[in-house]
Amino acid sequence: MTARVNLLPREIEERARTRRTAGWTVAGVAGYAALLLVLYLVKLGDVNAAREERDAEQARVDSLTAELATLEQYAQLDREVTARNNLLSATMATEISWARVLNDLALTFPPSSSMLTFTATTQPAGDAGLTGQPAADPSSDSVADVNFTGYSVERFAPGVERVLVLFDEVETFYNAYLTEASEEERGDTEVTTFNGTFQLNDDAYTGRYEQGLPPEVGR
Repeated sequence: MTARVNLLPREIEERARTRRTAGWTVAGVAGYAALLLVLYLVKLGDVNAAREERDAEQARVDSLTAELATLEQYAQLDREVTARNNLLSATMATEISWARVLNDLALTFPPSSSMLTFTATTQPAGDAGLTGQPAADPSSDSVADVNFTGYSVERFAPGVERVLVLFDEVETFYNAYLTEASEEERGDTEVTTFNGTFQLNDDAYTGRYEQGLPPEVGR
């Protein structure tokens, strides 16, 4: 059996223990600092990677912005074409088929009567080439007012009356009436001259482009 006996003074033993404790403390602090340094370096790498990614995306955004600026002229052209097509479509929506109106007149007038003048006023403004008269009442149901003069060799009855009756049978005409009628001689023939008016309903519209512009126009 052996026994260990410390012959050193107690003060020396206490100092040795204190040095060991201080050494372990310093080592712990150094290890913790080293760990913090490693974590800092890892996070710094993540930040740099994020910055590089941000810079790459910003460069891509700048490139797309520059490309978009070069396309603005085409976008402006598209807006101008769209506005033109909308204007054309809206304008043509109230286009009156004067060829149809005149054809109906030609087919309606009986052989014993003739038209001398024809003046039309459209809503809201006079149709180009037909009249310079002011527009008719915009609250009216008519799309155009027509004034006409003519004569009949069959006198007032049945000649002039037949004209009014036939006008009432035309689908686009309504509200036909005489404003004046008088007897006079044309050459050696006694005739009845008359002034009258009628209105056109919206069946007189051509209906062109009411479903939109055709592809060849819209381009």
